[in-house]
Amino acid sequence: MNRKLALFVVPLALLWLAACQPAPPGPIHVKADGSGDYTDLETALQHTPNGGTVLIGPGTFHLENPTTIYGSVHLLGAGAEQTVVVSAGADYVLFFNGDGPFDVQGITFRHEGNAPADVVVVNGGQMISFLDCGFTGAVSAENETRAGLRLQGTTTGTVRGCTATENDNTGIFVEDQAQPTLEQNTCRANSSVGISLIDDSTATVRQNVCQENDLGGILVAGQARPTLEGNICNGNGDTGIAYFGSTAGVARQNTCADNERHGIIVAENADPELIDNDCHGNGVLDVLDVRE
Repeated sequence: MNRKLALFVVPLALLWLAACQPAPPGPIHVKADGSGDYTDLETALQHTPNGGTVLIGPGTFHLENPTTIYGSVHLLGAGAEQTVVVSAGADYVLFFNGDGPFDVQGITFRHEGNAPADVVVVNGGQMISFLDCGFTGAVSAENETRAGLRLQGTTTGTVRGCTATENDNTGIFVEDQAQPTLEQNTCRANSSVGISLIDDSTATVRQNVCQENDLGGILVAGQARPTLEGNICNGNGDTGIAYFGSTAGVARQNTCADNERHGIIVAENADPELIDNDCHGNGVLDVLDVRE
């Protein structure tokens, strides 16, 4: 499931222009009718200095190419239902690569077309912040996993109040040594899993809603050791929460109800601590413990 960073380094990626100056200038304004400081979002991102802010108005903004940002940036939209950033390119819509901070608020990111792609990828960003954002339209090719939001490397920070819906595989995917906090997000109607936590990640996942995904609400695999607390994983095609591999961590006060097969699965060498979870109305078993 894990893919190397090299897959994301493409010639079409934009080089981030990090200006050496004491403080960034005033915010850059981008409008859907082209009347802002720059006529299109791609050009605005090319000219935004390190640490700069881009104010993106309501409307739909098309990125002709998969876009990479190096450095720190603040992207502020008019709200996830009003500001939409779209691309049909391969690999990703937007890729944040570097130390950050990356601060994104009030924007929906959407991939269109059939090219295999994640929607938004963050690699190594320290103290990222995604608030009131949407991620939709990821496309997976055979034997690979794509996601609406992919957090990798040593990424830390918070994803709060966002939606990851209708992605071809996973809503939010956390891998490598990433340590984000995911809270109060909705991951719904993805073709596999709402939230995947793999490798050596140690995410805190609380008060999220993962429902109506084709397979499961939350998947924990590899050596991941997350804290799962107060999540609602209902009405998924197989299981609410599933632990595989050599995973650990704690699952506390989660609700796993009305899933097609199981509420919680613990399998292989997984050894999580299960505390006060509410599992009921699942099709086969509320808790299936088949660890080796």
